[in-house]
Amino acid sequence: MFEPEPIFSKDAAGPPVFPTYDEILAAQETQEHPEPEIEFPVASNLQALVAKGLAEIRNRSWSGRHPEFGKMIKCPVCSRRHRDSIKCEQRFVQLWVDEDIESGERTIGYATLPPENQKMTPKMLFGAAAFKGKRRTPHGKGHPRPLHKHKHEEKTDD
Repeated sequence: MFEPEPIFSKDAAGPPVFPTYDEILAAQETQEHPEPEIEFPVASNLQALVAKGLAEIRNRSWSGRHPEFGKMIKCPVCSRRHRDSIKCEQRFVQLWVDEDIESGERTIGYATLPPENQKMTPKMLFGAAAFKGKRRTPHGKGHPRPLHKHKHEEKTDD
């Protein structure tokens, strides 16, 4: 078994004496470290395959290079932009509970359902975020935009 020599020697009379840098290098050169001889099979076109693989990875988008994070999506539940791997859960407000006295059956009315005899509005169906921003037809479908004429302009009939 190999036993390492002490790095410094201690004289009985004085402080420890440390070896110089040259002495450390000479000691390392004299020690034998047998290199294991292992051969790995190498494909003949290895360099071409490695270059092709690296080029394919470089041409991918960020999410393509990091598939563990997932795609960026606009979440319909929380209306935020986040990774597809994050799953948001939709929670509804409980507005009322109807209980049938005879059968004891309970039905829960949630905030997503309109009260009876009320028509569903587009905002109720799709949410207010779908209608946020500038209107597509600012003056409505039935009313064409008026031609902007000033009062002082005269109409000329030819």
